Parts: sequence; structure tokens; C-alpha cells
Amino acid sequence: MKTLLLISMMTPTFASASLMYCEYSFFGAPAGTVRIEVADDGTPAETATITMFHTPTQNAPVTPLDKNPGEMFNVVLFKDNPQNEIFMVVNTPSAEGSIKSKLINPKMSGISKEIPGACKLQ
Repeated sequence: MKTLLLISMMTPTFASASLMYCEYSFFGAPAGTVRIEVADDGTPAETATITMFHTPTQNAPVTPLDKNPGEMFNVVLFKDNPQNEIFMVVNTPSAEGSIKSKLINPKMSGISKEIPGACKLQ
């Protein structure tokens, strides 16, 4: 018993993370997905996996921004690549547990600038 206790005390504790999976749609048609790890404190990982409009899946660097009230996090994907830069806002979970999100393309205008989505923590 003493050996077991000693081993458990020597085992490092790792911060756990959840995988967030977000699906985005544009006028009801699938527009893309984002997968990103989120720490228990809501901090997003440094890299996300993103697929948009039938393009190959890419790993996107994640740059956190200041979050606004009601947001779980607010980040820029591909910040160092102005051609691909996309903002991602994820709201805090609602009382029912749903998580709304949106992708914002600063180069677009009108209705195509923001793509709504929904996320799930797995």
C-alpha cells in the first residue's frame, strides 16, 4: 500500500484538454470545420485543424485575442498569412449546452463575411 501511494504522489499531473469540433454552414450548405483543443480554463491550443469549402485540411496557427463578454474565446487563424487570415469567435455554452460560433473573413463584405456555426466539446 505504501508503494502505491508513493507512486501516485510521484506521478505528474497533466492539465486535461477537450477537443472542440465546430461545423460551419453557409445558407444551409456545409462550409467547413475547425477542430481545436481547449484547456479546462478555456484557453485554446496553439494550432487548429481547419477545412473550408472543399479545400484540403490544414493546420492553422492560433493567435488568441482579447475576449468580449459572453465569449469562450476569440482567436485569429493564420494571422501571419494575410491571404488566409480568419477570425474565429466561440461563445460561452448556453444553458442548454449549445455552443455557437462564427468565422469572420475580414476581406469579404456583405453576407459572406461571417459564417455561423455550432461547436461541441468531445
